[in-house]
Amino acid sequence: MPENPPKQPPQKRPNSQAKKPALPQGKPAKKGKSAPAISIPGLKKPIPLTMPVMIGAAVVGFVLFIAVVGLMGAGGMMGAAPAKPVVQEAPKEQIITAETDMEDTSTPVVPVPIEIPYAGPQGEANVPVLKPEIEAIKRVGDEIPPLKREVKSTRDEFYARSDLYEFEDLQGDKYLAYRVRLPKGWQNVGEVDLQAMQLNNRLLGVVTYFVSPPNLDQRSSFRIKAQKLAHMTSARDWLLQYALSNHYTLQAISDYGEDRAETIYIVTELDVSYVVRTAVLINGPRVMIAEYWVPNDIYQDQKDNQIWSVTSFHLKYKDDAPGEELKRFNFFDIATVDYPESWELQKGDIVSIEQMNASIVNIQDKDSKGKSRLLGRIDIYLFANNAGFSIDSATRYIQEKVTADSLILGDQVAFFTPKANKNGLEMLQSKVYKINNADNTFQDYQYWITVMRGKNYHFVVCLLQPPRPYNFYNWARNLSAYEFVMGALREGA
Repeated sequence: MPENPPKQPPQKRPNSQAKKPALPQGKPAKKGKSAPAISIPGLKKPIPLTMPVMIGAAVVGFVLFIAVVGLMGAGGMMGAAPAKPVVQEAPKEQIITAETDMEDTSTPVVPVPIEIPYAGPQGEANVPVLKPEIEAIKRVGDEIPPLKREVKSTRDEFYARSDLYEFEDLQGDKYLAYRVRLPKGWQNVGEVDLQAMQLNNRLLGVVTYFVSPPNLDQRSSFRIKAQKLAHMTSARDWLLQYALSNHYTLQAISDYGEDRAETIYIVTELDVSYVVRTAVLINGPRVMIAEYWVPNDIYQDQKDNQIWSVTSFHLKYKDDAPGEELKRFNFFDIATVDYPESWELQKGDIVSIEQMNASIVNIQDKDSKGKSRLLGRIDIYLFANNAGFSIDSATRYIQEKVTADSLILGDQVAFFTPKANKNGLEMLQSKVYKINNADNTFQDYQYWITVMRGKNYHFVVCLLQPPRPYNFYNWARNLSAYEFVMGALREGA
């Protein structure tokens, strides 16, 4: 038999007399069914949820809902974008720049363009402040976007699929020696006799010509040309003139200092469209141009090779000679200036040891009637510091000289940033003005004025030239000579 279960303790019955929970202090609770209530912070009494209260709360809630919806709609009209689901973007493909990946001895780094800050007036009360609405002078090609060097392959990958070509002392001119990397399998199909070509300054001669293996019935090519400079100019300006004369439409252009510029354009030859990437290098009085031609149909496949090859093209020896021969003029033993041989010196005006000037001119060759035409003029003024120089007084003196030449100096139309003087003269300000003559035949001509300060003298260098649209090549030639003169000017003999 199972064990006797344990005895349970007797259950207590509920006591009807047990104490009820204590009520809150205050008025006694009313008998009967009480309405539910809510407590609101800040109010001493709960609010009973009676029918009128509930109806009022519903009305207030509806009004607030309408107001919020209205504000959201207004925000949308004011440009607030609706919330969008967050979409995780795929990782972007790494972009490699050919310029930064060329740091080795076999393919030198392309020099980064040097930005020379405007050394304008600093703390000088007599220097007028440029008006905000006056903009910097614009160069031809400023509207063309910059050329990029973005590639997908690294330098090592390109080196693995390319060969290095080096050429020394071409036809006795070591400054035409160059190096370049081209894809494997390319062939050199010929070099031109430079002595026979004589680097004719009217004809761009091909120095070397490479071709790629055939791709179906199409080939890419790499062409290197050379030319003797006719006048002093920058690589960018020479390249723009080259494109204009050949009716090329440039897609992009970038310059890397004064001596290197690169561009890309489309050319049609024998009914085939080519994408041509070009580098122009100026080395002393010569210019070399390297062109990588790719048929448009296979351009995307060869784009990396084209960028790497053009970027790798470099001249092996630097010629520091100027773009053309120079002449020299001395202001006694006070100052010296060098200027291009193609410009002519006009007699200077020596007022006193404290104030003097001279001019050099760019004159067109005489026509059939024996008349020559002024294409540009550079005026150089010297003012002794100990003679109480001020920019205002110098400007008045220049205006008097301009008026004596039957010219009328107009309003300022722009300012520009000149290159630094290599002999320590400080650039103070550079402005561009309108100028005309009494016969109104100089309409839209410009007068550029740059003020420089030395230890003993202030120098004011001015350029009179026709407008840029009249003749871009002449405009660029004038500006190159102007900047060269400002950079070469120095105190002392």
